[in-house]
Amino acid sequence: LRSSLCGALVPQDSDTTMRVLWTLLYSASLAACLRLPRGRVTPLRVSTVDEMPVTARETWDDAAFKRGFSTMQSEDIYEIDASLLPEELEGTFFKNGHAKFEVGEDKILHPFEGDGMVSAVTIADGKAFFRNKFVRTEGFKREQKKGRVLYRGTFATPKSGGILANIFNTESKNLANTHVLYWANKFFALYEAGKPYKVDPASLSTFGESTLGGALKKQDWFAAHYKIDPKSKTLLNFSSKAQGLDGSTITTYEFDEEFKLLQRRDISIPGWSFIHDMGITENHFVLMQPPMTFDVVPFLLGQKCAVECSEFQPTQPSMFHVIPRDGKREPVSIPAPGHFVFHVGNAFEEPDTGYIVFDQVESSESLLSIDNIDKTKPLWETTDFAKLARNTFKRYKLDPKTGRVVGSTTLYDRCSEFPVVNPEFVGRPYRYVWSSIPPTTKTNGALQGLLKMDLETSERWTWFPEEYEFLSEACYAPRKLADGSFSKEEDDGFIVTYLLNGRDMKSEFVVFDAKEIQKGPISRVPLQDFIPHGLHGTFVPGLAFDLDKAKRASKLFTMAEKNKWNEVKSDFSGLGANFLFE
Repeated sequence: LRSSLCGALVPQDSDTTMRVLWTLLYSASLAACLRLPRGRVTPLRVSTVDEMPVTARETWDDAAFKRGFSTMQSEDIYEIDASLLPEELEGTFFKNGHAKFEVGEDKILHPFEGDGMVSAVTIADGKAFFRNKFVRTEGFKREQKKGRVLYRGTFATPKSGGILANIFNTESKNLANTHVLYWANKFFALYEAGKPYKVDPASLSTFGESTLGGALKKQDWFAAHYKIDPKSKTLLNFSSKAQGLDGSTITTYEFDEEFKLLQRRDISIPGWSFIHDMGITENHFVLMQPPMTFDVVPFLLGQKCAVECSEFQPTQPSMFHVIPRDGKREPVSIPAPGHFVFHVGNAFEEPDTGYIVFDQVESSESLLSIDNIDKTKPLWETTDFAKLARNTFKRYKLDPKTGRVVGSTTLYDRCSEFPVVNPEFVGRPYRYVWSSIPPTTKTNGALQGLLKMDLETSERWTWFPEEYEFLSEACYAPRKLADGSFSKEEDDGFIVTYLLNGRDMKSEFVVFDAKEIQKGPISRVPLQDFIPHGLHGTFVPGLAFDLDKAKRASKLFTMAEKNKWNEVKSDFSGLGANFLFE
């Protein structure tokens, strides 16, 4: 019935009774659709649960969801059926995520501690191919060789060997599992607590840790949530590191199109900082710091991992740190009622007022909290979503001149995550956002469906798969036009992602029309491999690779890993000489 809503037709060959029933169903479906709010609403108001389109259910197949945390069993490169894809979709979709959940007999207890695996789908000239490969970080290679966990996890997983192996051991592993970056013809796997790992974008083989041409110092990190300014055509990123017992340092970076460092700035802030994402405007970096404290004693004694030693302080203020991009003006810290944030939707400046508009997914409690975790079982096996904090999508208006919040509005009062906008509208006024949502309406839940919001009219559209299927984070891909350029219209494109079938252990590459996501995927391309729940990705319009060359590069890298270069009867040209270590 769900698939027939808002589109049911009365069968003309039915008997009278059935025609009456179909007519009633059609009328009810149409009435449900017409309950969507219409017209502009200024200012944006809270959309209540009763006003939202009704989903078909409030539950999901929990066993199928948990199977999504199964270790990726293969590394492949193969052609997929491009005839199923729209002709106006051209480029490469890259995605990163945790994909290894045990090392030997040791279990990984938190999904964010799984080793990173990058996958990609390239579409060009009527052909398409898929590939995936684990990022060969130094930690990954060491643990594969030893067959056990050799590093303390940030969230829950202890180093193998008991308390004596963990006490006073602060060494952690760069998992390279969170995001990907393609910039200046170079490709990287990112992790916020470490340096980027350079990866060959064609074969996804790992080159090694990078300093970005010397821009990163020995102690520097490079966060996973960068932003690309479409107007200045610059890359912006940050890092956030604790300094001492009650202080932190935010470092901001801005690079030009050739990866030349234009600006670096180090800002000292009070408190223990957990900052995962940021927003940018034409003139500012904007970062939100939740009120957190850190108990160093159990961490040093090896009793708890770092996140287990952190505590959210809801009665203390959160701080919006507004850092000018010119490197000259002083930063401004703006207090707000205490709340927690993982991901930012977008930010921009109002030209008339000078206010900064900042949209984020927030909750009243920390989503890092993992109190009393059962150390014998992975977190996903014991999580009760109903007990987790329920987040909302919220808009703040910040006045950097007076250092205060001048207003806030809830844009979406149900649970959502991974907000995505058209990259051409990053840091600028925008209208549309796409997000991942659970089927639940009043509580937190497993992310499964897709939401599109019109922030000007308050309209919302949703689509949900079967209860045993789960969409990964959405990525926006612009439509290729007849003249070979790509559309600049805000929603004239596609939403691309993976769909995981946890019942049958299968995955698909799926494509939605960005204008009408409620109609469901316009393409569902089966993959040979089962792709675990992923994290973040990007789509690079027009970026194409040759399948045969990618296979050759992959083979060369594999031989290098096995120290079999004497068997390679060729030079290094297949790898691309421009992708070398920094």
